[in-house]
Formats: sequence, structure tokens, C-alpha cells
Amino acid sequence: MTSERKDDSRMKDTSAVLYRGGTVYSDADRFATAILIEAGTISWIGDEQGADVHERAGAAIVDLDSRLLTPAFGDAMGSTGPTAADWASHGVALVVGGSGENAFSELGLGGIEHFPRNERARAVSRLAEVNLGEVACIDPTILDPDTDLAALATQGVPFAFGTAPGEAVSPWSRVQHALARGLSARAGFLASTRGVWRASSAPDAHSRGRLLVGTPATLAIWDHTELVTQVADEHRSAWSSDARAGLPPLPALGALDDAEWRAPICVRTVVDGQIVFDLIP
Repeated sequence: MTSERKDDSRMKDTSAVLYRGGTVYSDADRFATAILIEAGTISWIGDEQGADVHERAGAAIVDLDSRLLTPAFGDAMGSTGPTAADWASHGVALVVGGSGENAFSELGLGGIEHFPRNERARAVSRLAEVNLGEVACIDPTILDPDTDLAALATQGVPFAFGTAPGEAVSPWSRVQHALARGLSARAGFLASTRGVWRASSAPDAHSRGRLLVGTPATLAIWDHTELVTQVADEHRSAWSSDARAGLPPLPALGALDDAEWRAPICVRTVVDGQIVFDLIP
């Protein structure tokens, strides 16, 4: 992607940074193209007309150049393999789990871990053992192919996605595998963002993992090929998209046997307003 407008957010003496000219994934505004960050907090989300006002007011400008801006991913398992830099380079800004008693265990369907809110994690062998109020922390990429996550979600099982030890870091791969197991891409994405915070005991967990005015600016910016609203069909072997759903779009995910599909590339990760990974020139 090319653009004449340069990213000068690190040159201006201002605490206000305006990202504009892209697609902003926020349930607050389905058609948002811009977002304003002040003092590490999201202060405005909207369209290009509103962005013009903030630019004239002196905010530093970052041209998204048609890229996608989303809440940053989390990692509900916090496996110790990837470094913090590895996670950030894949748009991951939060690691809930850790080593020791919170480590991932190879059990049952390939490994399931739970983080009851405000309690320590516990490992179980079957999803059926989830208690009311617990969140199932799983890595969909290692589950049995026949595991129907959609059926479990219908029964009220909430998910938080994470990285099993030795597995690939890319969070989009986990969303892709969740799609193949019956969840919509949106449900898989939420399990990787809001769901991870739900699995934590953070006092502001209810507002984290989302792009809303007043929330901390923790986000990722992605190069992508196509944005769609994507759901698994009843046979889970093909994908369909429907723009009429009125939901924020996400990158198109390929089938598991699609050797040509490539995950979106993270070009910037921001945690509470601070850039922790950056490929934007």
C-alpha cells in the first residue's frame, strides 16, 4: 500500500493521535474509518468528515491507507514459548496465563484450560466439565476436527482463545480454525479479544478488548486482502459472507485446506496508547 501522507505521529508535540483513512472495527460505529487517541485513551470514533475536524484541531495524523484497525488480540493461555516481542508482532497485546499451575496441559480434546474470574486457573479433560461462570480457554488449532464449538457456544459455554505451547502465534489462525468448527469469524474474533479479558480478573475487563470511547487504546493495525462478514456453512466446508448482517467486517479467512491463504500482517500494535510494535514508515 502506498500513500502521500506520512505517519508523523512521532514528530508532533501532541498527546492526540488521529488514525484515519481505513476501516475501524468497533461495535460502536459499523462504518467508522477513523479513531482519535488522547493520553492513551480512545476519545472519539467516527468517519472522515469528523476526522477532518480533529486534524484541523492539531491532532497528529496516522494514515491507515485502507488498512484495518481492530482491538488487539489477547492470549488466554499465556504459554511461555513466544516472547513479548513475538506476541506484539502478531497484534497480541495481552497475555493472561503464565507458567507453573497456569500452564497448558495436554488433556482430552487436545488441551483445555479455564480461568474462573478472580480465581486461579484449573485444567480439565472435557469441555463438559466447565462450571457456570467459567470461561473455556482453548487453542482451536489443536482441537479434534469434529469438535463443534458452535454447539457448545449455544449451550452457554464462553470461550477465550490462546496459544498452546509449540503452536503458531498467529491469532488469525485460531479464528480460522474456530470457523472450521462452526463458529462465525466474529465469534472467534471476540473469543480472541473480549473473551480473553472476560477470562481475566482485571477490574475493567468488561470494557477491555473493544474499541469504545473512554476505553484504553489497545489496538492492532493490519494489512489485509478483503474484508467480509463471514460465517461457516452447515457443512463447515465452505464460507459465505453477508454484508447485510450490519456487523463490522473482518479479513476473509481461507478454508483449512487452502494452501494459498495467508493471515493478515500486523503493521502496528499499540498498548494503552503506547506503540510496542511498528512497521508503518
